[in-house]
Amino acid sequence: MRFGDKLKKLRTEKGLSQKKLGEILNISSRTIGYYETNERFPKDEDTLKAIADYFNVSVDYLLGRTNNPNEVDGYLTDEEADKLADEIIEIYIKKGKIKPGEELTPEKREKILREIEAFIEMTNKLEGN
Repeated sequence: MRFGDKLKKLRTEKGLSQKKLGEILNISSRTIGYYETNERFPKDEDTLKAIADYFNVSVDYLLGRTNNPNEVDGYLTDEEADKLADEIIEIYIKKGKIKPGEELTPEKREKILREIEAFIEMTNKLEGN
């Protein structure tokens, strides 16, 4: 999906007209129309950022670098990272490496982070990154 297609989808999901979105972003409705038909692309990064901020999506999503609206160039959002951390802690509890309710010492936390980094590095090598 190209930039214009994503913009139109986001706009219509919010129930906005091109005119209203243009007013919000301080852009003419005609320019919004050009964007949505992929005839034009924002000339400056401030406009692109304003669009991303208004719709609460990443610029990477608008540029087609990710299909996840909140993912930034392959990185997890804070919410996704917190969820993943909780899942990892649950795995460590099930494996007996952490006791339920145990407060992690800096040493144990560092060991877990090294294990996660090693896993990510191994995964990247397998994927050819």
